[in-house]
Amino acid sequence: MIRDSERMLVRSSAKHARRRLQRLLIVGALIILMVSSVGRLWNVWQVQRELGRLESRIESARLVNEQLRHQVESLQGLDYVEKVARDELGLVRPGEITYMTIRNQEPRR
Repeated sequence: MIRDSERMLVRSSAKHARRRLQRLLIVGALIILMVSSVGRLWNVWQVQRELGRLESRIESARLVNEQLRHQVESLQGLDYVEKVARDELGLVRPGEITYMTIRNQEPRR
């Protein structure tokens, strides 16, 4: 009888030790999964942050592009060409008469 109870006690403690080992392995596996998940979440967060920055730069470039497109359209218009021809190059239309005003100069001494 003593031997049977000793055997039961040994079996009980072996089962208990096996359960503790199983729990320890499960907890260890969960910790490893959590640590690897945190690293992945960190990478996802960094990629999303970079994506936000790039989308902002793209939007800024689109706005500049649109402004430049409007500027090119206005510079290609005939009104602008005529203004530059008159103001900067001094050109006139055929048949027009130009007048130049001369400022009064003080006589030289």
